[in-house]
Amino acid sequence: MELALIAPVMVLLVFGVLDLGRAYRMDIRLENAAREGAVYAQLHPNRVDCGSTTDDITSRVLAEDAGISSMPGRTISVHAEDLSGVWSPVTGCGDAAGAGGRSQRVAVSAQFEVLTPIVASVVGDTIRITGSADVEVQG
Repeated sequence: MELALIAPVMVLLVFGVLDLGRAYRMDIRLENAAREGAVYAQLHPNRVDCGSTTDDITSRVLAEDAGISSMPGRTISVHAEDLSGVWSPVTGCGDAAGAGGRSQRVAVSAQFEVLTPIVASVVGDTIRITGSADVEVQG
């Protein structure tokens, strides 16, 4: 009788912990990919998406973890801080060097699908997880 009462609670607890572990793993993967893109952005802040080449920020992010390219709702964004402290998006494939000493942010985000029904009823079926890294542009 006790097993029949406690088993559903234990199953929900186990699946809740599994969801938490999966979300944490995804967060770490996105943070690492953003850091890899930010390292490249330090020296090449205007090379965001150059198409088929592997010599841009987007390609560096995807090269860090090949599984990121297949994550649902994946986005990669690059923003630069101007002199007044406002963050604006950086796009394209420019070769011009950025102003040294300014900050640049690389953010990678994706949708995380929650498996546990009780947790999904509280937080929703999907959660957006974002990893980001800020760097100071060199040169």
